[in-house]
Order: sequence, then structure tokens, then C-alpha cells
Amino acid sequence: MDVFGAGCTPLDRALAYPYPRLPGSFVLVGETAYLYAEVGPDPLRTGSLLVNGKTVAVADFLPASDEPRVAVLAYGSNASPAQLRNKYRDAGPVVMPTLRAEISDLDVVYAPFIAYYGSVPATLAVAPGTRTEAWVQLLTESQLERMHASEARGVHYDYGRLTGPSAEIEGEYRPDALFAYWTCRGALADEGGPIPLASVPTVGRKRRGLSQIEVQAWTRDLLGAQEDLASFVRCGIESPEERARRTATLHGRAEPRGGAPFEVIAP
Repeated sequence: MDVFGAGCTPLDRALAYPYPRLPGSFVLVGETAYLYAEVGPDPLRTGSLLVNGKTVAVADFLPASDEPRVAVLAYGSNASPAQLRNKYRDAGPVVMPTLRAEISDLDVVYAPFIAYYGSVPATLAVAPGTRTEAWVQLLTESQLERMHASEARGVHYDYGRLTGPSAEIEGEYRPDALFAYWTCRGALADEGGPIPLASVPTVGRKRRGLSQIEVQAWTRDLLGAQEDLASFVRCGIESPEERARRTATLHGRAEPRGGAPFEVIAP
């Protein structure tokens, strides 16, 4: 299912978060995602891609460019080609390497707010001993600026440099620094601590994660709402006032990110 296609309703889209992912590293070229057959030390110049069932050298397929890029961790919907196509649909020619990785001592958990499209989105939380699937995107300056806007930098998320966790990235590419978005108010938590995303593969996770449907039901029950789940989620999509009210309640259930291995970069 194309979650941003004409046949997908806003309710479908809200409940499908964080959207389908590919099984390995890929590069988005326009609206098409191509898997890497081999990730070289420079994903824009070396290695190879799978194109129409054939292995093609990166240097023979991608346009040559010397534009600087920043390595940014993607762990929620930004790891999905569908979301990237949606965010960069009108951004002109897009070439965006997205490399599969594993991060240590962090987990992907729910953020304490309702996004404008109705989902409870993702953030990070410190989780000693946990290894979590994530992705590393190589963004140009203009792509990074668009990503800042889409992540509501300074409102819902801070942008900064990861200082502590190690990231094992598929292939030979190794960035000088790794950056990320982390929610300003920390993680959505219950009595057991931050609530993980069940759909994100991990090793060593200490508690059960919840699906988007489950976290929406948990939020509905927390708010004491009486309607069925579909009606509850639709209201969060259609009413900015109700979305803000729900977000204010979730802020009260947030676990601060104090001690996170993260240095905020001021806008």
C-alpha cells in the first residue's frame, strides 16, 4: 500500500506510521529508491546499485556532485522511502543516500505529541544494552533545511550532534560526525518508562513495544475518550484544537531526555 497514494485515507496514513522500509541501504533518486548492492566509502561515487535487476556501478548511475553532505540519523518515518518522496516531492532533482545502520544504547520510542497527520511519532531514548535498527541519510544543505522544517525544529524537535552512541553503518562509509533530531520534551512514558515502537527491530530491548494502533488506544484511554479508535484518530487529524489539547496531556507524561548523548545546535 502506498501510504501517500490516492487510495490511502488520512486515517490509514496515521495508523501506518512509521511506514514501510526497505531491507537494506538505498539511494532515493527522484521518486525511485534503488537498493545498494555494495556500499562503498563514498556512497555517491563508489560501490554499486541494483537497477532493473542488474548491478550497476554507482559512478555510472548517479550524477557527479561535490556538494557537501551531512550524515543525519533517521529512525522514524524518515527511514521510509514513501515519507521521503512525500517530503521532497516538489524539491527538484533529489539524490539521497540512506544507509542501514545499528545504533547502540539508544531505542526508538514514541514522542509526547500528536503530529498534524494524526500519528504519535518517534523519538530517541537512552537504553543501555539495546541495539536498534536505524538509518543514516546524507543530506545536502537544501535537503537539510527542508528536513528541519518538516521536523518542526525548535518546536517539537531539536537538531544536534550525537556524542555517545556508536553506529555500525552498512558498508564502508564512515561519517566524521552523526547528527539527529531528538524531541524537545523527551519521550512518551508510562509506568515502565519510555514506550518503544514495536515495528523497529532491536536486540536487548527491556520491555514490549507498542504498535501505532496500540499507542493510539493507550492515548485515548489516558484522555478518557469514549469514541471508537477510528473516530478518535480522525478527530486528531481534523481538529487542530483537539490535537493541541491531546499534546498538552501527553507532555505531562513525558520523560525528559536529561543525560542524553546529544548536543543541541541552535537554529
